[in-house]
Formats: sequence, structure tokens, C-alpha cells
Amino acid sequence: MRLKRVVLFACLFGLQAVSETVPESPREVRCQFSSGKTITITYSPERDGAARMATDEDVITVKGVMIAAGDYEVLPLRAPHNSWALAIKKRTPNGEASESVSMPMSVKPSAARVRGLSISFDHTGGSCMMHWLPEDSNVLLSLEFTEENADMPVE
Repeated sequence: MRLKRVVLFACLFGLQAVSETVPESPREVRCQFSSGKTITITYSPERDGAARMATDEDVITVKGVMIAAGDYEVLPLRAPHNSWALAIKKRTPNGEASESVSMPMSVKPSAARVRGLSISFDHTGGSCMMHWLPEDSNVLLSLEFTEENADMPVE
């Protein structure tokens, strides 16, 4: 009788372990410029928190802000008047955040609500347009990165 209880308990425990959701492994999206420079973002779809961004060389946002090569934590933040900004925090070798910059993001209505975080890139010539769909949101956030300052006239 005692053996039956142990076996029953083991089966129930095994079923409970199998029924728990296993978190998805982190996803990685990448955009490569024609020069070979890359921007890589690693994120977990089930978590609408910060993602990790890495650049192998300096890149510039279309707003003229230079992002030095390195590792960053990135997170979109809602600002007043329904505007959004991407907080970009430099990561030190020991994993702590050091410097921080906030970049305004363009905001467009999304066609459908997204279940889970989604990040993607569109590569267009000399730029990489990052698209960020926050979890349970109906907005599409975008920020463009370039190899050179696109706001400055070329002489």
C-alpha cells in the first residue's frame, strides 16, 4: 500500500513538472551595415523588460547621438504626452550600468496586440531601423541607427 502511494505521488509530481511552462530561450536579432558593423539585440519574448544590445563598432542614431562600441541595456520608457524614449545604459565589464542616454522613438499604432515582446530590424541601405513591439501593447516603437550622421549634410 505504501509503495502505491509513493508511485502515485511520483506520477502526480511528474505531471505537475511537465505542465509548468518552460521559459523560451533568449532570441537574438541582428542588423549588419554594408561596412560590416553590426548591432545585435538579445531579449526574452516572455519578459517585457530590458534587452541587451551590443555593437562591434560605433554607430549613430539619426538624431546624431553616437553609440560607442560595447554592451548596453536597452529599455523603452513611456514619456509624458504618450511619447516614448529608448533608455540606453552602458554596461561595465562587471555588469553594472554606468552611463545612460535616452533617445526619442517614433510611435505608430500597431495592427494587433502582441503577446510577448518582439524586436526586429529592417535594413535599408546605410541604416538599421529597430522596431520594438512591447508586450500587451498596441504601439510599434522605432529607432533608426546609421553608420554616419544622417542629419548632417555631406560636404
